[in-house]
Amino acid sequence: MNVVLESIPLTVSEALLETTQSLVAAGFSNGEGEAKEMVARALGAIPKTMDLRRPDPWSAPAQKILNSLLRRRLSHVPLAHLLGEWDFLDLTLTITPDVLIPRPETEELFLLMVRIVTSSVGWGEGASQVLLDVGTGAGGLALSMARRWPKAQVVAVDLSPAVLAVARWNARRHGLESRIQFRKADLLSGVEAGTLDLVVANLPYVSTGDWAALSPEVRREPRLALDGGPDGLALIRRLIPEAAFALKVGGRLFLEVGIGQSEEAAEGMRNAGFSFVGVENDFSGIHRFVWGER
Repeated sequence: MNVVLESIPLTVSEALLETTQSLVAAGFSNGEGEAKEMVARALGAIPKTMDLRRPDPWSAPAQKILNSLLRRRLSHVPLAHLLGEWDFLDLTLTITPDVLIPRPETEELFLLMVRIVTSSVGWGEGASQVLLDVGTGAGGLALSMARRWPKAQVVAVDLSPAVLAVARWNARRHGLESRIQFRKADLLSGVEAGTLDLVVANLPYVSTGDWAALSPEVRREPRLALDGGPDGLALIRRLIPEAAFALKVGGRLFLEVGIGQSEEAAEGMRNAGFSFVGVENDFSGIHRFVWGER
């Protein structure tokens, strides 16, 4: 199979069709969606604002860019790495190979968190609580919290300086840098007792033994952001008692976990003294989110 389009299509719509066919033939399940992103990038356009099915003329310079993108994608370079950005809810985030690519499940985690906490007194837009995102990655959760609660104090924590640099850049990109404190730390190290109102975390939860079975493109993402130890729960086990210590009475911890991990995470919260613990499904019906109230 050819990994590039050898002849130059006459129109944008032809380029889209041929790129889609190449991706689908290679086994990519969202071939058309990815083709739209790549064709738009080759044109210097934004997919959401351009009708790529129109019979506009295609060009040799655009084809050169498209061939480069297609060749790398067929080599399982993640699409987000090719584009250099990815959406998280209504935020477009800069993405580098240093950070985990945002997933829909983490968007669900944020929406769940908002639904639960906004039913409580004092959690309107004027809320001034202290909110902490552990393992911030590209910063999607921290930025979303800063936008949702404009008066809150938001802290974004990560162990990697390179990751924090990306998150800080994304905050600057969206005019939120002054709203978020970026802190290099190991989980909640250095946080004083009873000082936080909310902790949210999408920590690594893939077991070390499952790493080799991940798809080639997922294994191109940072292992530090995916490998959660022998059973995937190493960091989550550590975080739960640390969060119980750092949260105020009535404060909440929200976690994203892997398949089959919710029961142990919930039990860990109960043992750490959380007064209420809940487990919620993601859109696929998987027990993906565990949360507790201190």
